[in-house]
Amino acid sequence: MPLDFSVIEKFISDYREALTDKLLLRHERYRILVMLRDKLQVLLENFEIFEAGITSVLLNKIKKATTYKELKICHNKAVDGIAEFFLDNPTITDVHDLFRINRDAITVRVLQLVEEEMKADGFESPLTEYVWIGLGSEGRDEQTILTDQDNMIVYDTGSGRYKSGFVEQYYEIFSNKVMERLSDVGFEKCKGGVMPSNDKWRGSVQTWKKRLEDRITYENGSFEDLDIIILTDARPIKGNRKLLGEVMAPFFRLLNENKHVMKEFIKSSILTLCNPGIGLFCHIHGRIFRNFYIGEQLSIIPFNPVQIKTGKLNRRNLFLSEHFPQCFYIQIK
Repeated sequence: MPLDFSVIEKFISDYREALTDKLLLRHERYRILVMLRDKLQVLLENFEIFEAGITSVLLNKIKKATTYKELKICHNKAVDGIAEFFLDNPTITDVHDLFRINRDAITVRVLQLVEEEMKADGFESPLTEYVWIGLGSEGRDEQTILTDQDNMIVYDTGSGRYKSGFVEQYYEIFSNKVMERLSDVGFEKCKGGVMPSNDKWRGSVQTWKKRLEDRITYENGSFEDLDIIILTDARPIKGNRKLLGEVMAPFFRLLNENKHVMKEFIKSSILTLCNPGIGLFCHIHGRIFRNFYIGEQLSIIPFNPVQIKTGKLNRRNLFLSEHFPQCFYIQIK
């Protein structure tokens, strides 16, 4: 039974005549209200059973898991449970939320187990503070049944406590282990290489700052136009969130100071991702904007939980509009 208001709407429809009868005695009114209460009680009890199973019970198993095989079983159960929930409750926002809760927990546990592996290999682990970050659908809280790894890592260098290159070597090994372990539990490897096992998506705060400045200000380095757009989806999963803030604050400042470059990034990315229904996220002036394909235009509007509308995108007539004081648009001919 879906957790929505249809049970109330049906009840009102079935008893409309009685509900408008001004001559009903109090005992009859009471009987009708008891029937509604019983229907709601069954609905709420079924939901509480589901919620307890897919969140509380399963999350507890994830936290206590000691092997990747156990985590894979938990992931499969979460996918099956959420898919079943969706059949009765076709609300995509709930699906996104449930996948975020469970997959974040699995990712956190994988990271903890890999930290233990690193200790067993003779490393101090974690070597320094770090933050593991979700990108793509994981960063946007838009995961569905099928998922792949879209991640990056930012770490602290340890303020000179370690020899040059040692911290970098540690996080290279760590990131590769995490990539394999996430694959073991059911998170497919990203075909586009958006994973910290790739040097481009791994680095210290200082490395990330230089990487972004080189690309945005000087148009140099390994980062590409699409990478800049992907980075705007960044969401911390585990670790010191302040490290991500130290990267993202100057990143958004650079974008605001180089809007002409940002236009080219978006333009290039749209041509790369020119399929109906694909949404990009931009973070401008401290506000999150979601892009919508509507007919032949792509609008960027302040984020709110409304349904994405899709339509045919005409490359010859594409407009990008940003709804904040310094508006601009791009027409691709």
